[in-house]
Amino acid sequence: MEKFTIDNIKFIVAIAGMIGAISASIIAGIFMILNTWLNRRSDERRQLLELCCKIATENFNRDIEQAKKSAAKSGQPIPIAPIDTYLIHMISLIKSIRRGSQKKMFSKWRSVSEATRDATKQAIKEDIQRRK
Repeated sequence: MEKFTIDNIKFIVAIAGMIGAISASIIAGIFMILNTWLNRRSDERRQLLELCCKIATENFNRDIEQAKKSAAKSGQPIPIAPIDTYLIHMISLIKSIRRGSQKKMFSKWRSVSEATRDATKQAIKEDIQRRK
């Protein structure tokens, strides 16, 4: 059996301390990277949602103005879709843009546009029936 000297014990303690410090810094680094990634992803999602809301609101206001102008010319009220239709369309469109290739993006955009168009027609029909 080998005898441990004071110098051997000091060396082992120093190595154990270094291993502990290195492993603690690696674990802390992993959690810091994970936290940074989650924060960045959350910020991107928030910014995209703000962009969707802004564009949808602008489109909605533009359509309101066009409907007012058309109504003034024709004397008939022009129904428009509710704002949630615009929001759903923009959110779906931006999600489809963020994912996949261009070919998939355009096919997804077409399906979103068709679904939005159908929802808009239905919302306008319901608005007309509600006004009667």
